[in-house]
Amino acid sequence: MEVPQSDVINALEDQLETMQYDNFKNSIEDHDYHTACSKVWSVMYRYQQDMTALQEQPRMTQVATKYDPLTQYLDSPAERARQRRIASSPFPDDFGGCSDNYRK
Repeated sequence: MEVPQSDVINALEDQLETMQYDNFKNSIEDHDYHTACSKVWSVMYRYQQDMTALQEQPRMTQVATKYDPLTQYLDSPAERARQRRIASSPFPDDFGGCSDNYRK
């Protein structure tokens, strides 16, 4: 079922015109409903604070760097995993024949 946008707008306008309170939080009389709403408001407030903090962080500027394939290789996830395996091995010489084959 589709509802025309104009009908939704009219329904919202009617509801807004009949509001008799200036503070929704204080207008809730049901304790359980107020508790549930308070939890939602709390979560949304924390979300808003987190988003504000993210927006206020300085943006990282991209620095032009020289292409260095060795550095890219050494920083790759596969190479870092290999280096961790070598470093944690009781026999690092088994990885390529010499202990100089790994970095600490």
